[in-house]
Amino acid sequence: MKTGIRVFDIMTKKPTSVGPELSVKKAANLMLKKRIGGLVVTKNKKIVGIITEKDLMSIIAKGKDPNKIQIKKVMNKRVKTIKSQEDIYNALLEMRKKDVRRLPVLDKKQLVGLLTVKDILKVQPSLFDLLAEKLNIKSLRQKRSGTGKYFEGECEICGNYSQLTDISGKLICEGCKDQE
Repeated sequence: MKTGIRVFDIMTKKPTSVGPELSVKKAANLMLKKRIGGLVVTKNKKIVGIITEKDLMSIIAKGKDPNKIQIKKVMNKRVKTIKSQEDIYNALLEMRKKDVRRLPVLDKKQLVGLLTVKDILKVQPSLFDLLAEKLNIKSLRQKRSGTGKYFEGECEICGNYSQLTDISGKLICEGCKDQE
């Protein structure tokens, strides 16, 4: 279901990026000042991580001093990215699949923007159903009684909507069951 809207059309064009040596405290202050939920971490113009408000909260919750910890110690180093010419539908599918709310946007391997779930839903609220379905599947998983029963929903491997079985903690359709 292509929307015809490219990532480039709705992304934040000048995302806030910081170096990995920045303290957690300074990162939190910057995010608060700019009213954003995440920072792209770069070194020598290359993306080396991403840090979100959730990462910052984990430091506070553990009772660590945010002034003494650099963000490179808590940032997510496995950064999922997307190309600027992708359709926003594909971007949302990727976000849902990877369970992330923001994707740095690349053009010729250079950071050109940041796309968030909010950006997508502002221009294409009908795509909310994709997110709601993912939440529904998670809810099903939490409510299960461990009986090994079948469920309906989206397969976590191929993405097709069908009857699913819990295989090692994943909800998988019959077609993908043999692959696991």
